[in-house]
Amino acid sequence: MTMTTHRQSKQGLQQPGSISSTRQYGLLGTLPYDVVTMVFAFLNQNDCLNCMALNREWYNLVPDCSKSVWKTVVFCGRDIHIQPHSRRAQCLGKHVRHIQLDMTLDEQEDIFYELVKKLLDWGCNEIESLGIVFFFPQKKIKMNGINNDLKR
Repeated sequence: MTMTTHRQSKQGLQQPGSISSTRQYGLLGTLPYDVVTMVFAFLNQNDCLNCMALNREWYNLVPDCSKSVWKTVVFCGRDIHIQPHSRRAQCLGKHVRHIQLDMTLDEQEDIFYELVKKLLDWGCNEIESLGIVFFFPQKKIKMNGINNDLKR
């Protein structure tokens, strides 16, 4: 009995067990697509990004196989500079359901609007919730003669 996968043909992935599939993806090239997506579901977003850095084949494979990991995404103000070709941007798409934006009180609301525009440009058009968390930047303040750190 042979098992076939339902991998995206645009990536040119071969049937499992073929020479090029095994050479490009190692063990993952021999496993059914559903099993590979289950493996990636155990990783966090940073692990997925690190996997994408392995080589070009994994750069193309990981976003398709790790969609469940990217249903909730947290951004901060500096993420406004994410480029469309970055690894993180490649993992975004219509599977993203929940967005959280962490901002300091001194950041402009323009950052929020610009990030939302980028998300829509990247195909994140089925977002169910969008939250903003404001926090104070870490500063030392003096209260009653005692130095305290303000933290998130």
